[in-house]
Amino acid sequence: MTAPRPTPDAYTSLPQEVIFTNLGNVLVSPNFAGGAVSGNNFPGSQNCAGATLAPGASCQFTYRFTPQALGPASGSTSAAVDSESYSFNFKGNGISPFLATATSFDFGNVALGSESAPQVVTITNVSNANLSPNFAGGAVPGGNFPGSQNCAGKTFAPGESCQFTYRFAPQTEGPIAGATNFAIDGELTSLSFTGVGGTTNADPFLVTARSFNFGDMHVGSTSPAQIVTITNVSGDLQSPNFAGGAVPGANFPGFQNCAGKTFAPGESCQFTYQFAPEGEGAITETTNFAIDAATYTLNFQGNGIDPFLVTPLSVNFGEALIGQLSPPQFVTITNVSSASLSPNFAGGAVPGGNFPGSQNCAGKTFAPNESCQFQYAFMPTTEGVFFGTTNFAIDGKTRTLNFTGRTATISPHPSQVPLPASITLLALGILGLFGFQLKKTSSCPRYESTSLKGAVGAFRL
Repeated sequence: MTAPRPTPDAYTSLPQEVIFTNLGNVLVSPNFAGGAVSGNNFPGSQNCAGATLAPGASCQFTYRFTPQALGPASGSTSAAVDSESYSFNFKGNGISPFLATATSFDFGNVALGSESAPQVVTITNVSNANLSPNFAGGAVPGGNFPGSQNCAGKTFAPGESCQFTYRFAPQTEGPIAGATNFAIDGELTSLSFTGVGGTTNADPFLVTARSFNFGDMHVGSTSPAQIVTITNVSGDLQSPNFAGGAVPGANFPGFQNCAGKTFAPGESCQFTYQFAPEGEGAITETTNFAIDAATYTLNFQGNGIDPFLVTPLSVNFGEALIGQLSPPQFVTITNVSSASLSPNFAGGAVPGGNFPGSQNCAGKTFAPNESCQFQYAFMPTTEGVFFGTTNFAIDGKTRTLNFTGRTATISPHPSQVPLPASITLLALGILGLFGFQLKKTSSCPRYESTSLKGAVGAFRL
């Protein structure tokens, strides 16, 4: 989606700061240049230009994440303090703030000149912000599926919903199909409708809805249920045979209370499904079930998202004396899902011995928003600039960490540029801790740049 945002503050993360600190012992008035991230995903501001910094004083470059499209976003920038250059990387993931479901409906047989009972598409604000979106479209061409909605102009509190309501008013006999799209701030949802005009040879059962969207769900969590309702629309008692209905794989578990039931006229039963993603990314599945000789197809979709936030991804320890251990720096792993999780951790040691580490994550059960740490330090054994890389996995998903540091007795060679710090900006419906740390020193006066760790608000695209 590329439509501009009508209420940008509702789609913007909490700020993160890069802090530049004068580590020297004299007043300095450095020249600052750069720092803007190209594009509109990571807007920023700064209060450093023209500042005079006393010893120990700081200024800030401040960034936010304002996703312009669904899916992963990344950005990078460089800032210069006099002749010293600092590089920063940014990542975020844009996800939808609204869930619209169900998306496919069958109205069964309806007599000409009559109108069916209503069926409803529910649109829910699944973010943690008050939102006032723009709605467009939704009318079904042809007049067979008249509809109305109570969404336009509404401000949605978190969890609040509105409805698009449709009926079937057949204008001709026989099978009739219809389709429409509607947009929420430019993001399209497609709807489909079927019905049969006339009551000749009518199916005794109405099965609806037929297609379901579960939206975004953290891996390891389970969504609220969505329901297929089967109703006896005949005038007689019915004792049908049911078969099938299980969705292949484990992403859409379900159960039903229909088998063996005798249905009075107008009585219903339910097939109930949830979304429990086993991996990240878009997941779609289909299943069929039969009522006596009639077969029905159900469609499901959802998007699995990472339940853990890991940050920072790159650490600069600056200078340390040979044989001496630097102060520690921490990589924080946070459960940003709504479920308690007990993941498996593997790896994380940095080869070579210059970046010793430890962790308190293995074997831990994480409540929502709970964190653990991988702790690292820098201990140079010879003169020079040192780089280190390691991988570790959480339930099989690999993260890469980069480290750099140098001995305090020499200046880095111009070609040896420390790896950039990485900022992970988590927005779009996720709550957790994030931050990054970058420490770099030069000849006196010295500057340290680092970031503050803070709580991430829940924001969605």
